[in-house]
Amino acid sequence: MQYKYSKIDLEQFAVLTDAPIDNNAEIKIRTDLEFAYSRENRLLANKITITATDNDQMLMKAVMSSYFEIAPDSIEEISEDDGRLVFDPMSLVQFASLNYGSLRGALYVKTANTPLKDLVIPPIYFHKIITSAFTIE
Repeated sequence: MQYKYSKIDLEQFAVLTDAPIDNNAEIKIRTDLEFAYSRENRLLANKITITATDNDQMLMKAVMSSYFEIAPDSIEEISEDDGRLVFDPMSLVQFASLNYGSLRGALYVKTANTPLKDLVIPPIYFHKIITSAFTIE
């Protein structure tokens, strides 16, 4: 599939604590993933939301969206006879991985001078999560 980045947007970012993180804290990282598609612009959007919590206290929230312009030839390749578009799981894994890598880098920079400077956002193996196609009616 041929595509190019159209836009990367860190839509939200907030560190919600001023206190240093206890070395024994059990910080939980939650990652939510969304896809959307605009036929008019041939744009596939991937939005990832990360929240970090310690017990029930939210420490950080970040939302990043990446927009990928899909080449017309590639749109033809994923078009069904009934007009539906079907993005296969491996393509979605690639788009999510690109966005997540960008988000991890942005968080590294954004948390550098905060109490979360040592927080490591773990890698995610999207091929274990994204197991079905994204179909556009």
